[in-house]
Amino acid sequence: MRLLMLNPNSSAAMTEFIAEQARRHASPGTEIAALTTEKGPPVVTGEGEYALASSLMPGMVRRHGGTVDVVALSCFGDPGLRASREVSPCPVIGLAEASFRAARAKGWRCGIVTGGQAWVGLLENFSRDMGFADSLARVRALPATGAELFADPERALALVQDVARLCRDEDGADCLILGGSVLAGMGAAVEKSLGLPVIDPIEAAVRLAESI
Repeated sequence: MRLLMLNPNSSAAMTEFIAEQARRHASPGTEIAALTTEKGPPVVTGEGEYALASSLMPGMVRRHGGTVDVVALSCFGDPGLRASREVSPCPVIGLAEASFRAARAKGWRCGIVTGGQAWVGLLENFSRDMGFADSLARVRALPATGAELFADPERALALVQDVARLCRDEDGADCLILGGSVLAGMGAAVEKSLGLPVIDPIEAAVRLAESI
């Protein structure tokens, strides 16, 4: 199968990272393609950038969905997911949707760590709109934007571990979802330090795409 990781922001470096992470989890026979949205925001940090990314996704999916088997919107929060599905010639999934599905399949209530306070409300709304509110323990914001986390992975990991501990100890989360594509790849280190199952959003998206 051929899976397109469609990055809603305009960072080519982030697109390359997403593709690399997806290939780590892909099964033999799964081909990963990746595409950057050149007119998208440099990074989605709040409602304005989220709205812009959402408006661009249907057109991108319509143009490129016919060349692949599945498209994965590769920004956690899945901007433009429903509209993209209406116009797509192939199935369209999102990182947040895939992560919630993975948690629900295990019967877990999840804590989400994400970059920036603005994402808390966005992801709470997403969980309600998509029917996953019962699977959510709490969304907690890291004190850094996605761009800042991407630029400093060591600091990002330390912040994730600190905030994830609160999800475990104060929120009663059964698992942790890494709420951002820039956090992909940190799951093993967080699991080792906290003993809490971690759902990697890109791994979850690849698994869901392959199941489809």
